[in-house]
Amino acid sequence: MFLESDGTVIDDSEYPKVFFLMHKWIMESEYLSNMLYDLFKHYGDDYKKAINENEKHQYKESQLRVCQAYR
Repeated sequence: MFLESDGTVIDDSEYPKVFFLMHKWIMESEYLSNMLYDLFKHYGDDYKKAINENEKHQYKESQLRVCQAYR
């Protein structure tokens, strides 16, 4: 599972595998790792600010997607 820039989920795609195998062509692994960490942290901060349960659920789902991409 992977996300496009507009948040659309790409299922059963080879894109995530290819991206993580070839990311070194466009960026350092440390930079990619920091980007994913910052994204995870950002969703956590937004979760704390969320008012309703639907928003909180969306932020937790987003954090889960970042974790899935990270591993």
